[in-house]
Amino acid sequence: MAEELLIFNASPTIVLARAGLLGIVDTAQVCVPHAVADEVLAGPTDDAGSRAIAAGWGRRESVPVPDIIIEWGLGAGESAVLACAMRFAGSRAVLDDREARMCARSLGIPVVGTLGLLAAARRHGRIGNLQVALDAVRAAGLWIDERVVAEAVRLADGR
Repeated sequence: MAEELLIFNASPTIVLARAGLLGIVDTAQVCVPHAVADEVLAGPTDDAGSRAIAAGWGRRESVPVPDIIIEWGLGAGESAVLACAMRFAGSRAVLDDREARMCARSLGIPVVGTLGLLAAARRHGRIGNLQVALDAVRAAGLWIDERVVAEAVRLADGR
């Protein structure tokens, strides 16, 4: 995870910021497309995600969105994330949206979601307790199926 460029969409940015967990990724390896930054900044100015973006969290990029992505009818942020991931070799799209993840997979774009980032952070010792981190992002507004949470914690604990 530390070697690749992570291209963040709005929801992972917002929930990780609200949960106080943006530090699980190396900011030198974070890209936030302009469309995503605009989406986050359109929210409340006192929101942790807005504050992080306004403070310059992640490098900004803007690339044209190819027709093959436009045809999926995704939001501007998801489309920008995928376009950047296509442009920058060795990158990974950070997306929780199901349709955007399906599009990414159909185009061969590597994807990770918020849960995957947390699991990787646990494996790399950036967080001590995966369950606590999962509870924090859920409290911050991320919906994760309880069965998926239980399985992630089981795997992280090596059970």
